[in-house]
Amino acid sequence: MSSWPVRRRGGGWRDQGALSTPSGLATAGREGPRGRGWLTALGATAAVIAVLVPAFLFGPHLLSGLSKPDRTGSTPSGSPTTSGPAATTSTPASDRPSASPPASVDPTQAMLAGQRRFLLHVVEIDGDLSLPSHGEVEVGNGTGKDALFVLEPVGVDYMIKSTNPEIAHRPCLGVKVDSKGYKSLVGADCRPTKATLFTIFREGQDDKGRASYSIINEEYGPVQWSPTKKEIFVEFLGDAPLDTTFSLVDRGAV
Repeated sequence: MSSWPVRRRGGGWRDQGALSTPSGLATAGREGPRGRGWLTALGATAAVIAVLVPAFLFGPHLLSGLSKPDRTGSTPSGSPTTSGPAATTSTPASDRPSASPPASVDPTQAMLAGQRRFLLHVVEIDGDLSLPSHGEVEVGNGTGKDALFVLEPVGVDYMIKSTNPEIAHRPCLGVKVDSKGYKSLVGADCRPTKATLFTIFREGQDDKGRASYSIINEEYGPVQWSPTKKEIFVEFLGDAPLDTTFSLVDRGAV
């Protein structure tokens, strides 16, 4: 390569070929990267050794601490185990709360469905119908077995059946018409006929807050209480309002 003159600061010229870095700096410039590379490689080797040695010495112990997968799939593989009792520990059956009946269950609806026994309570006189063994309906205090009834739904109507075992041969209420045309309630065979089918209409509430109903036979009329004769009878009243209603007093499952 050719050289060209360079003017000195103090005057005069010198050859470009003579313009060079001092020998000490040039050597450092050439050897510096090589020295740094050697130090980097040494540091990387030391780091690898620092990782491999603990893994070799303690790896088996670390791996043994990993939990095994649960059979139910509730604990993922590799999840840390806990030293306390398992969260899924089952509660003894004796400590579990007992199942309570659904709040939506209405005893009145269960009675209307024929699932529960009841007293047939005459609201206006605070008495209860009964069907004694002689087969004539009476009004009493509702304490005997002859005062328990159950409904048997037949379409939109009902048969009213006594649970008194003494009148099992004729346990259902039916309308009897005598020679004078007087209609009373008596025990009858449990067959759906015009004398044994009754419609039950919601009327209001009794003094205990229970639903009250009128009981009507479509053929012969509503079931009524006679204050003069002190007995139950069946009669159409024309335009007169009903003055006898009944409530169903729950007495347990059938």
